[in-house]
Amino acid sequence: MLTPLGFLSAVLFIFALAGNLISNYHNYKKVRAVTKSLLMPLLLVMFIATYQGERPSLIWLALIFSFLGDFFLLFNSSEGNRFLVIGAIAFTLAHICYFLWFLLFSLPNLISPLMVLSIFLIVPLTIWFWRTIRKSDHHLTTPLCIYALLIDLLVFATTLTWATGSLMGTLLAFGGALLFGFSDFLIAIRVIGRTVDDNVMVMLSYSLAQFLLICGVVLLAS
Repeated sequence: MLTPLGFLSAVLFIFALAGNLISNYHNYKKVRAVTKSLLMPLLLVMFIATYQGERPSLIWLALIFSFLGDFFLLFNSSEGNRFLVIGAIAFTLAHICYFLWFLLFSLPNLISPLMVLSIFLIVPLTIWFWRTIRKSDHHLTTPLCIYALLIDLLVFATTLTWATGSLMGTLLAFGGALLFGFSDFLIAIRVIGRTVDDNVMVMLSYSLAQFLLICGVVLLAS
């Protein structure tokens, strides 16, 4: 159930996201840093105020690690190389927490119609991504490929919730996981030196991914 505090934090999240997108478009660095730093804490408040299920600590940790990942990726390119690995580790831990929540929620269900359908979408895209990354011969090729596999596992884990909870919750979580993969793909392409100068699209897809995942978790557990 959406409580007044949950509703307020959701509204503030939307305003913070809008401010971040505008600041990214106009390159207002200070506003961009402040608004980005607010996104995950606001989602955490929304989650705490609305969630009524089990294992909330996994989602708390996912959002906290996501906040840390956001923080380390705030630095400019000259400093970013120093903190890129730390930020990537934080996001990896966030994905693991999300994955564990969806997996534990779905047990003993280990396959679903949505998973079978998603395999035909995810596997070819992952193979194409791996080939693209490997052609770059970047020193982070192996970690990026492993990270992509982790995203795949998160997507598949959301599909396991099919028929174990709210259908809308499953679809929201599935959409959030796909958006997470798209956002991380844009960042990975930038890391290997390809031209992807669209911070607005990165932040929009990433923020919506987190929002949809949290909404999906809340609906599934309700």
